[in-house]
Amino acid sequence: SDTVIAKSRYHETQGKYAPNGKGVFFLSNRSGSTQIWYENTDTLTQISHSAGKVNDFIPMSETKVLYIESEKLFIYDSHQPIREISLDLVPLTLHQVIDDQLVLSAQVGGKSVLVNLDLNTHKYLELLNMDVDWAQVINGSLMIANDNRGKLMKIVDGKIEKITALPELTIQWRYFLRESKDGSQAIYLQDKALNIWQYDPLAETASIIGQFDENALFMTDFDPANNTMLSNNFLDQQGQLYQVTLNR
Repeated sequence: SDTVIAKSRYHETQGKYAPNGKGVFFLSNRSGSTQIWYENTDTLTQISHSAGKVNDFIPMSETKVLYIESEKLFIYDSHQPIREISLDLVPLTLHQVIDDQLVLSAQVGGKSVLVNLDLNTHKYLELLNMDVDWAQVINGSLMIANDNRGKLMKIVDGKIEKITALPELTIQWRYFLRESKDGSQAIYLQDKALNIWQYDPLAETASIIGQFDENALFMTDFDPANNTMLSNNFLDQQGQLYQVTLNR
């Protein structure tokens, strides 16, 4: 079943569950420019107050959020003033954050690459010397990425290996590494046939766990514990966030 999150006449996108499971962060232009907002039990709070448009963001905790604005990386912390993180690269897309390690696409030397940024030292390690549409790091030697045609790649120690657990499919949009109900790590993804998959790239197993419809075309987060996902609808329509409860 579909549930509208933060229904409004404004453009609301990129809903992400708070790491503690309470509330949803999202982008909205309801204040006049695209900023980060937080919704919890029908209470809305504006998180960022940037002079420009927030292009992308990722929560680190319920009180700490990383975001890109004007090709710069900032960190919001409810206990401190917002500050810029000084970098020797141009941040483009924030894919994943685990503890103090941020996986992002960035422009380095005029080229788009995938890097791992240490948020303590601000030093980065190049993971892939290529432009990827999206990526999730599983461990130090394994990651899942895709090109702009929607084809998944399993990359082990920098080399592409064949994915045998999934059929030949084209992904719908983004996918997320989350802890499944049995405690293992799995990738949750949508395909163009309107299926939602749970894929374990370590065990190389996969299964269909549900379906989605035209109200939930672009997954922006997934919660295995409650079997729900957040999603954008058509980008050229009034932007509303949807939470989808899967019925197996």
